[in-house]
This record gives sequence, C-alpha cells and structure tokens, in this order.
Amino acid sequence: MAAVVGLNTSVVHRYIYELRYDFGHAYWDRCGRVINEIIAAHEKWNFENMGSGACHLRSSEQNLDFNYGWAKLDLSQTQDREVLTLLPAGEFGALAESLTEVVVRTLQLGDFTRIGFRSHYLFPTGSVDEAHGLLKRLKLFRMDPGTESEIGVTSEVSYRTVVQRPEHKLRIAVAPFEQQVNLPPGVIQAARAKARDHWKDQKDVIKAKLKAQHMIKHLPQYGLLLDLDASLEEPPYPDSISVSDFVTRAERDFRDLTPKILKALD
Repeated sequence: MAAVVGLNTSVVHRYIYELRYDFGHAYWDRCGRVINEIIAAHEKWNFENMGSGACHLRSSEQNLDFNYGWAKLDLSQTQDREVLTLLPAGEFGALAESLTEVVVRTLQLGDFTRIGFRSHYLFPTGSVDEAHGLLKRLKLFRMDPGTESEIGVTSEVSYRTVVQRPEHKLRIAVAPFEQQVNLPPGVIQAARAKARDHWKDQKDVIKAKLKAQHMIKHLPQYGLLLDLDASLEEPPYPDSISVSDFVTRAERDFRDLTPKILKALD
C-alpha cells in the first residue's frame, strides 16, 4: 500500500538525545572539569554559557549543542542553511556516548531514570493546505468520513500516539509544518540558471545550480513533520546498554516504521 508522501523525499531535520539521572549534585563542584575535558578532546567545541542548573557547549561548524546539569544531559543537531545534512545516526550516537561518558564519570553518576532519542523527518509538500489534506489520508489516524459533516470541515490536523516497541516505548506525532527558509537571492537565481544562457563558464554555472537545488531540496518550506521519540525508563546503562547502541537501534526502528506510519487509506 502506498504512502501519502514520497518516502524518498524525506529530509532528516533534527536529532535529539537525552539522558536523565538522579543525584547529579556534584555538578556544582565539577562542571568546569567536564568543560575542560570536552574542549580538550573535541577541538571544534566551545563553551557557550552556564546557567543556575546547566552548562551549554556548542560546535558551530556542525550545529551541535550539548547541555548538561544536575538532572540531565542532552545532545542535539538541527539543520540550517549552513548544515544541510545531519551526521549519520551512528556518528551522532558515538558522539553522544563519548560526551555522556565524561559527564557520568566526572559527576560520579549511577542512577539513570530515562534515556531517549528523537528524530524529526520532513516530507515536503507544495503548501500547508496540501499537508493537511495528506494528513487526513493516513491509515494510522483514520477519521470517520461523517464526522466533518456533523461538526464542520477540519482546517488543521495533527496526530499523536504512544506505542510499545520490542526494545523501547515510542511516541509518534505527525503534523503539517511551515518554516521560514529565507534563502539568499543568489541561491534562488543559481537554481533557476540555465547553462545554455551562459556562453562561457558553463561548468561553474551547472555546479552552482546543483548546489543551489540541493539546498532548496533540503530546506522545504511546507510539508509533513514526522516526529519519532524512542525512550526507555530506568535504562540498564552502562551495564547492559550503551548510548550508541540505543541511538542506532532506535534510528533503525524509525526507518522500518516510517512506511507503515505514513501508509495511506485504501
């Protein structure tokens, strides 16, 4: 059965990893040690700021953000105009594991309450209205055809459910999205350029056009957002589960489930 969108149009927009824990009060005594060790081991990372209960480090080159405090830590990466493609899930998981190990060891953590990995996938459409129409066709969230005639035509739709997978709990959310892209005029012009209109430097024109089209493709303005959030309560970390394995397995499960979640009605 076909999906409501072209599955090959998927854009991986965001990764979020989180580990929650108890008894992280050594944060106030040792947070500086964590900063120094991470910056020494990862030369592209920089200290950003520190609040009353958390510290923020950032790698601007890859648009990565890492926060840690007395109650939890998290690592995220988000698309933007400078970073169109996120790290492979395996690399993101390995980085998450490396950063987690520094915090856990330095703060002497041993009681973990939750581990989670979340991904946002964008499926482009021509408009928000088109995205709403596609959402109504999802088999997973079937709407009674007679409902709209009784209560009125639905103008905005979003869906959310939580299911139990073999290795984790999974929250599934699907909704239309609209984002401000604000591409530079030069990118739009390059995407529209035709090599035959330029009697010289045609290779450069073609190269610039392909690069511009790649940027536009990976930064859709409208579409469906598929938000998948895998989690495990009281995770047996680090004895029976590693951060990298959890992220890799969750991401694999996301890819396996996506065609089923986005399946269209008959």
